[in-house]
Amino acid sequence: MARKKGESGIFIGMLSVFVVLTGLGLSVISVQKTQNLQARAASFKPIPTSCQCTGPGKCKSIADSYRCTTSPGCVWTCPATMITPNGGEVWDRGKIYTVTWKQTIPSAWTHLTAYTLDASGSYTSQGAIDIYVDNTIGTHSYSWDIGKAGTPSMNMPDGNNYFAAVELYAADGKMIYSDKSNSAFTIRSPASPATMITPNGGEVWIRGTTYTVTWNLSLSWYWPAWAHIIAYTRDASGNYIPQGAIASYVSTSLGTHSYSWNVGQPGTPSMNFPDGNNYYASINLYDSSGNVIYRDMSNSAFTLRTPLTGTN
Repeated sequence: MARKKGESGIFIGMLSVFVVLTGLGLSVISVQKTQNLQARAASFKPIPTSCQCTGPGKCKSIADSYRCTTSPGCVWTCPATMITPNGGEVWDRGKIYTVTWKQTIPSAWTHLTAYTLDASGSYTSQGAIDIYVDNTIGTHSYSWDIGKAGTPSMNMPDGNNYFAAVELYAADGKMIYSDKSNSAFTIRSPASPATMITPNGGEVWIRGTTYTVTWNLSLSWYWPAWAHIIAYTRDASGNYIPQGAIASYVSTSLGTHSYSWNVGQPGTPSMNFPDGNNYYASINLYDSSGNVIYRDMSNSAFTLRTPLTGTN
């Protein structure tokens, strides 16, 4: 059959249109895929590891906290903020204080650390307040029982130059952000938890006579498991040598206490050490393991002696 004029041209033209349309379709699909990938990538923004000015438009271009917080609608946001202690606090050992901080990003783990600041402006780590504390987004708190200097809970000395820091770490162990107290706070040992009142030096106590031993307990920083009144002598090198108990397991409550001590003869249970003019009485506080946690002695020596024949 003979081909009609123009049929070949029509066929080729239709094929061309199909190819063009098909190509356009492929282009549209390609563009859509690219846009989807870009949108998905945008949804996985990196976690900020520095403070940022958040809010509408211009906020994102502000790089300091003052201009940010004074600009309407703008908020200065940091990965973490140390709230307390933040400067000026005076915290006593033996008491419990609340350390608070805020996180706006999660971390692999969070530590609380104590620092001091030297004259050159350098911070020196003094040890952990606690490690692996709450590492989630939000405001958190930790109850810090400040122990005696040298104990595991606080092995740095008293001082008025401490800064607390909240430190965020990534899974690879690298610190990603840290924020410290705005200014220094103080850690101190409060006034003596126990004071020996009498004998306090210069007394001459005669065997066979009853005398009043007195002491005071304030116990503002450490509550003992028990307390003893102990007699000591002091050697030429200045060392105190325990001689025995005047009274055991005396009161550990707050206030001033007394014990009536009938000074017995040498070798008796109540006083088995010899006459002498180099005795010191001490109130000793003990922990549950039997360790002395505090001791206060007579300011100077007193005398114990046997009465003279026919007189005291």
